[in-house]
Amino acid sequence: MLKIQENYSLNNLTTIKVGGAARFFARIKNVDELKEALEYAHHHSLNIFVISGGSNVVVSDNGFPGLAIQININGFEVVRENKKDVVLKIGAGEVWDKVVKRAVANGWWGIENLSWIPGRIGACAVQNSGAYGQEISDVIDELKVLEIASGEIKIFEKDECGYGYRTSIFNTGKRDQYIIVAVVLKLKKQGTISKGQGINNLAKIDYPDVKKYFEERGLEQPSLQQIRQAIIYIRSNKLPDMSKVGNAGSFFKNIVVSGKEYDDFLEKIRENFGDEEVGKAEELKEKYRLGKEIKILTAWLIDICGLKGAQVGYVKVYEKQPLVLVTEPSKATADEVMRLFRKVRQAVYQKTGMKLLPEPRLVGFTDEELKGYFEIN
Repeated sequence: MLKIQENYSLNNLTTIKVGGAARFFARIKNVDELKEALEYAHHHSLNIFVISGGSNVVVSDNGFPGLAIQININGFEVVRENKKDVVLKIGAGEVWDKVVKRAVANGWWGIENLSWIPGRIGACAVQNSGAYGQEISDVIDELKVLEIASGEIKIFEKDECGYGYRTSIFNTGKRDQYIIVAVVLKLKKQGTISKGQGINNLAKIDYPDVKKYFEERGLEQPSLQQIRQAIIYIRSNKLPDMSKVGNAGSFFKNIVVSGKEYDDFLEKIRENFGDEEVGKAEELKEKYRLGKEIKILTAWLIDICGLKGAQVGYVKVYEKQPLVLVTEPSKATADEVMRLFRKVRQAVYQKTGMKLLPEPRLVGFTDEELKGYFEIN
């Protein structure tokens, strides 16, 4: 029988280590328990929040006034395979990096650059997690979901998921309508090193940090395991240890703009920082080009605005990777996190014209609170 707990603190269930309690909380181990939880929420007129692994969420200091559920649905099954591909069905509660580790150990290519990303696979599929030239949407075949309104299981093919940069229909237009219970991935059994752009399911080592890592070690054709080791090395040197320092991973999204928006951005950079930084912007534009659109690295913007180490209370911008906000557990508050977000957002907008957006989901905040945190003067 499903166990539902009252006034359950969510602080230690989130990696950023802030936030209040959920009015009700349940851990879900299978689809039957999930249906039971939905029935409970419906009977008591409660909103539902799926916390998953807690690595990409900030909960208000006032907590969440509904039913928070943690998806612990496990499972790792080879659905079908041939000489070229293997198709895996994975429970939404499986820890993502353990999935990557297992794939690499079996010689399956396509997600090695996503090593050491925190969280569970269901949440990764919702936000289209990506790093170093790969995204989980590159290898998703389909998603098995439970529709909240009907309690029915439905299948979404990859093309129905509306994947974009850190987005899908599950965190935009159809947010809070479905809960992912299983993810089906299609991986390659034979890998080829890709030194160009836009080739899915092939190993990508042309991303600047990755390229530099292998050049320094004289490796032109690294193995699958060597690629995973490289990514873990790079990420661990840039990102804080979640077991010691509170953080939600990347707090700020990178920015994607059109050509006209980019031209206006360059003028703002020239006005406030001079031609040298304009040259740097152009260099980064070529390194991280996204087809017809242009990606602007938010970490660089925060850096040139002099915001590394900026602090509000017990929360600060991480010096090694300014996309990350770090907290002092048991002392920091969600309000301090969001006030630092506002401080960084305001400063970057004033000097670059770019409006930063948070990557984590913000839960339990009132509309009035959010308006204040996002306000730009």
